[in-house]
Amino acid sequence: MDNPVSIGSLVLRLEDVLRDLIGQHEHLARHLIAKRTALAAAEHDRIVKLLEVENAVVQAVAEADKMRQQIVADLTLQLNPTASAPIPLCDLAQQLEEPHCGRLLALREQLRDRMLTVQRESAVARSATEALARHMQGLLHTIQTVCSGGTAYEAGGASPSVAKVMSTFTATA
Repeated sequence: MDNPVSIGSLVLRLEDVLRDLIGQHEHLARHLIAKRTALAAAEHDRIVKLLEVENAVVQAVAEADKMRQQIVADLTLQLNPTASAPIPLCDLAQQLEEPHCGRLLALREQLRDRMLTVQRESAVARSATEALARHMQGLLHTIQTVCSGGTAYEAGGASPSVAKVMSTFTATA
């Protein structure tokens, strides 16, 4: 069997891709924090720009992860030509000699940590987005109620169950 790419060169490529993924996840986490801040300040233009950058980073992560999967599959075949599926990265690393094994395990752990950070920040940003949406719905409901001649709130602070008077108004500049 002819092996045009050595295990060592595949491992070095995998290390580079893992470092790239770590950097991309750090970038994504920073953007999620910035998005949360922009949501809290209701800065629409900034939110739109951050979402565009976030989308580009997510696309880059997807591309890098495809490369990671391909390299892991190639390494699996180099180490076990009869393998029917790629070996998980942790198991793959343990089949390699040092310093490759240690470096891959360390990079895997760093990437895992960054992914968990992104997951946490994403959940916080999602909660902030949902809270802002609920707030906006409340404002729209209040405006609609007041414009239709009803009251915004009843005596106990609750929203009225039925608008009492129907009216229209004309706003002119």
